[in-house]
Formats: sequence, C-alpha cells, structure tokens
Amino acid sequence: MFLRLLRRLDFTKLWKLTGFAVKRPIAMIKTFKATKQCLKLCDDAFGKSHHLHNRANAVRHALWNFLIAKKVAGSKDNIDSALAWAEKITDWHEEFSVNLHTENAMDLHNNKVGRNLFVTLPAKTATDMLDYLQELSSSALQVTNAKDINPSETRLVFISE
Repeated sequence: MFLRLLRRLDFTKLWKLTGFAVKRPIAMIKTFKATKQCLKLCDDAFGKSHHLHNRANAVRHALWNFLIAKKVAGSKDNIDSALAWAEKITDWHEEFSVNLHTENAMDLHNNKVGRNLFVTLPAKTATDMLDYLQELSSSALQVTNAKDINPSETRLVFISE
C-alpha cells in the first residue's frame, strides 16, 4: 500500500510545498493548525460526509480558507498577505489533489468564497463562521460542470446532495 501511494505522489509538487514551507515556516505552521481545526469542526458537524462533493464539502473549503487567512493574518494588519498565502497554499492543494475538472473548479470557487468572507467578517470565530457557512449552504448553487460556475458568484457551490 505504501509503495502504491509513493508511486502516485508528484514529487515536483511536493518540492513546491517544501519551498513554501522554507520561505514562510510560520505561515506553514499556522496553515497546518487551521487545517486541523477545520477538519475537526467539520468532522464534528458533518461526520465524514464533508469529503464528498456536497454542501458540507463546500462549507469545509470555505471554512478552511477563512481559517488559514485568519491564523496567518493574526492580530497584525496583514490581510492582503494572509489572503495571498491562503490562495497560494489552497490552490497548490487543488493542483496536488486528484479531482475531476468540475470538482476542482467547485473547490477553487468555495475556497475563494471563504477568503472573501474573511475580508468582510474577520472577527468571526471558527465556530461562528461554521454556523454562518452552514446557513449559507442552504442557498448554495448546485452545478453539473465547471462551466456552471460563475467566477463572480458569491454563493457556495456543490455537485451532489
């Protein structure tokens, strides 16, 4: 099993991640903490269903980006840098992950929604943001292919219930 996993890894993309970590080690540590917190909150709220391409997944991606930006920005007025980092690291994740085109587009869109929410609601706590995103997910847009996703759309998107 380990050998199969090893063969599937793209070492150039892993090297790119290593470069991110070397250049911004504190941001990387904060990203790991944000990721861990996001997964814990989503596991508690949704069980494992947030790993599908549903509303819960849309919430998880938006929450993840919100939390990365929030943790990286910290108490400093460092919003633009934190947003750029969150975009860079989550775009890398989508590039590294094996997803179909529509799934990838959905994830990238929901990531952007989360970053935009950080700009407008930076004081929200993680649990308050999770609650807020769960409310937003009731009006999420269901898509069947990547062309259905409008870049100017501010709603969460999902593929299946």
